[in-house]
This record gives sequence, C-alpha cells and structure tokens, in this order.
Amino acid sequence: MHIVNDCRDARNPSTPLRTYPDSHNDTLTTLRFHPTKPSTLLSASTDGLISLFNTSHADEDDAIIQVLNHYSAVQHAGFVTDNEVYAVSSDEQLSVYGLREEDEPEGDERVLPLTVIGDVRPTLGVAYVVGVVYGGGSGDEAWVCGGDAK
Repeated sequence: MHIVNDCRDARNPSTPLRTYPDSHNDTLTTLRFHPTKPSTLLSASTDGLISLFNTSHADEDDAIIQVLNHYSAVQHAGFVTDNEVYAVSSDEQLSVYGLREEDEPEGDERVLPLTVIGDVRPTLGVAYVVGVVYGGGSGDEAWVCGGDAK
C-alpha cells in the first residue's frame, strides 16, 4: 500500500508519503481514516485482513497498530465507533471487532470483543450489503445498509 500525492508534501507530490507494502498480499478494498484520530488508517483487502496503522510512523513495523483476520475476502470495512470496526466479506458475512488501544502491548492476552453477525441479507430482505453507517450522537447507533437489484 502506498499513500501517494498527499497534499502535506507539496515539495514532491509524486513521492509516496508512506509505503506499507507488506501489510496485505492481495487487492485493497477499503481505506478509511479513523473518525477522531486523524493519523489512524484502516485498510482492508481480499486477503481477509483488516490492518490499522498509525500513519505518523514511516516504518511499517512501527506503524502497525493491529491486524484483524476476517478469514474471508473483505468487501467493506470501516469504523462503527471509536473503538470498533466492522467487516463484510465478499460472501456477505458481517462481523464487528473491538480495537486494541495503540499504547497497549502487542502481546496483551485480553480478549477483544468480537460479534459475528453472519449473513444479514435474509434478515434485511436485501440482495447485498452496501456497508455499515455509524450514526454518531448519544445513541452510538449503527445501521447496516443493503440493496437489491430489483
């Protein structure tokens, strides 16, 4: 993954600001910045991984905050709340993952929340999942959005 043409580097806009080439081994499907932490970047790929980076670090090993394995090609991913992300696989399986704080040690054995929701298409009466939208506000509500070709 290369972050290119970043407006913060006006001296040489064709040079990648950050390059993290070893984080995924297949096609990227999603890039999203954290809603309240501007240097936290989420990437997802058809390799089944969701990676979180602190983009203030140039070195890839230092930049990695957390890697989540969805075990299937990730079609959509994003932040549901400040400390949770969702992933929808290409076979429409939805899960929500808890995030580790950046300053927590990597070997922290605490179990992060994981909610496996599964295929939501029958429940919603849709043919495909478009994504998950976080509503914000005091209710911390999120909506699963779907569509139908009909």
